[in-house]
Amino acid sequence: MKKLKSTEQALGIMVTNRAVHAVLLQEQDGSPVVLRTFTRQRATRVAGQPSAVNTLTDAGAALPDTTDADVTIQFGSGGPSSSDLFLASEFGALDTEADDREGPGPRLQATTFALELGDILAECRDAGYESPTLAFCVGASEVSHMELKVVELARGRRKAEARKAEAAKKEGAADPAAEARRKEPAGPAPTKVSRNDLLDLLREQHTGEIKDECVSFIPMTPSEEGFLRYLALFPKSTEPVAPTLVEMRAQKTRRLPPVRVLDAEVSLYLGLARLALDAAGALEAETPPNTLVVRAGIEDTQVLFLKGASLQHFESLRSLTAYDSPETICSRVLLLQDEYGSGEVQHVLLLSEEHEDGLIDSFEMFFPDARVQSLWDLLPPTPSGRLDARQPRGLVAAAAVAMRLLQGRSYDAVFEDVNMLVARLQGRQFRLPVTWDVVAMAVVLFCTVFFFVGRYFSNQHEIQAYRDRLRSIPPELADANVQELQARIDSMQAAYAQHMRALEVMDSLLVGSDLWSRTLDEVVDQAAGVRGIWVSRWEPTGNALDLQGNATSRDRVVSFAERVEGEILSLAFSEIRDWPVYTFRMKVPLRPGLPEVTRYLREQAAAAHLARSEAGAAASPDAAASPDAAASPDAAASPDAAASPDAAASPDAPLASATLDEGG
Repeated sequence: MKKLKSTEQALGIMVTNRAVHAVLLQEQDGSPVVLRTFTRQRATRVAGQPSAVNTLTDAGAALPDTTDADVTIQFGSGGPSSSDLFLASEFGALDTEADDREGPGPRLQATTFALELGDILAECRDAGYESPTLAFCVGASEVSHMELKVVELARGRRKAEARKAEAAKKEGAADPAAEARRKEPAGPAPTKVSRNDLLDLLREQHTGEIKDECVSFIPMTPSEEGFLRYLALFPKSTEPVAPTLVEMRAQKTRRLPPVRVLDAEVSLYLGLARLALDAAGALEAETPPNTLVVRAGIEDTQVLFLKGASLQHFESLRSLTAYDSPETICSRVLLLQDEYGSGEVQHVLLLSEEHEDGLIDSFEMFFPDARVQSLWDLLPPTPSGRLDARQPRGLVAAAAVAMRLLQGRSYDAVFEDVNMLVARLQGRQFRLPVTWDVVAMAVVLFCTVFFFVGRYFSNQHEIQAYRDRLRSIPPELADANVQELQARIDSMQAAYAQHMRALEVMDSLLVGSDLWSRTLDEVVDQAAGVRGIWVSRWEPTGNALDLQGNATSRDRVVSFAERVEGEILSLAFSEIRDWPVYTFRMKVPLRPGLPEVTRYLREQAAAAHLARSEAGAAASPDAAASPDAAASPDAAASPDAAASPDAAASPDAPLASATLDEGG
């Protein structure tokens, strides 16, 4: 369990049928200190039921008028309410599983204490403790206690195997091995058992509904036969903590602090007894001492027998309360001691809601050799001293469950890891500080602002792009005449169309004049020059060709290699129809070069360039510098202009040159 920091507070809450007791603890200097204590009387409230006043009013209004009628009183089993006459509050709860049993019939409903818990939390906030971590404990009447023996686990497994075997027989696929295992005698009880096995054993013995995550198991001392024993704890359907937390989480005006644990009285008293034995040094003795823990309450009395630090027996006596005389309580405890055979008791820990001093005196008289101590003395002190002994004894369990959350002293070794609260109710409640309509409006407002901000930056980017384009225009063009600019544009478009037509003609002339076509043509020509040889396969490999073919003589292979300047990689001899055939593999290097069309065009361009240079030297400088000559469409369309150096320096000249190079 996650422990609290030294600056955090733990609020332990003990819930009984009549009151709610709470203790606020905080760790100071490595030890727990009681900051405040709370006690609130519970009002009986059932979720979803009308109030008691309205119920009585409606029932009184529906009664018939019996002023003049005879009155009949019937005793015995004839009346419809005979089952509620004789001490139903005492003997009606002897069956601890009555409210969890399946089938038809009335089920008790859980009562909530949301008002009392809200009042306690409000008082904590007023005192400066905003959000203490909550730990709950419920009384024995709200918890089911069931002792489990591991010896019955093997029987349960065999019953399950028997059911599987019967189902397999009905389907016609019986398992002989499983049938043999089922008929074998039971072996020794296991020395280690898992939680799943204990849950299976609990389901076999308990007929009601069980939530696996709410079940806790406390190890007990082995039985006389050597079987392992466990005490199973799980809440009843009348347990009030879970419905109270659900009700308070549903309230929008309150935010529930984090909740960690829901414990039971038996595990807490067991932990306090271990603390007392540890403080007295009794756990270090060679012989484990026998310890007796007695808690006498208004509704029942709980008795725990300990062997060393392990729980030996637990008993909840509904017919014995704190209102009985101390001698009666002592005599009943002595009967239990003789029944269980617990042996001589060395330590006695007592807690009683009524006449505790008289009960301590009686146990000191009945157990003269035992050390008798009150569980109230084990509570942490307050900053000013000890707690007032006149306060309710329910604060003991509340303080014990709060001590489980502190980390200054490791209580994990003394307190059992018991938690009967479902996981969804644990932890801190997440709740938005505003309602959903405010969140929806905030989302709409955010999306609107985000859209318009994005639109603003997009427009600014477009404006900046237009400005950059305007800055890139030379000043002389920006101030030029519109007709002059249009004439230049028309001239450039005409030159572009002429170049495109020239490229189309160039593409038609360069068909079949690339490197691979010329190499293939050369290889075919050289093979035709050497008779009696033919090429069957060729494959480009990097800057060479891998040729494979056949020849009728070795000399022809050598002659072909000399013609193509190739390297013979392999030569194999075979006979086909009594004729010698030489299969060769040859590597021929590629010789890059310009196509003939390209060389011809370059020669023509060089001759035109030379003629243009000679004519330009004889021309006047004024004609060369005239802007009208550069913008004339006829000059752009002239073949000589395309071959002149000026045309080669124009933006379109590299396009034709690159096209000629790509043809090679």
